[in-house]
Amino acid sequence: MTLEILNEKNNHTVSDALKKHIETLFSGHADRMEKNLKSQIKTLQDQLETHEQKRHASHLKFCLTMAAALAISAIVHFRHRKAQ
Repeated sequence: MTLEILNEKNNHTVSDALKKHIETLFSGHADRMEKNLKSQIKTLQDQLETHEQKRHASHLKFCLTMAAALAISAIVHFRHRKAQ
């Protein structure tokens, strides 16, 4: 009878130790996963910001090109009218 009680107690001790070990493993894994995901999110945010800056710069370049084309057109038009 005593042997059965000791075996049961050992089983509970081993079970508790195993549970703690599993919790530690998964906790560490979750921490690593969270850290990796945060890093990936930061990288994607940086890429998005860079993309938006490039898109904004491209839009500004287009606007400046159109403004220059209009200015040249106006200069040519007024010179032509002045020559007449």
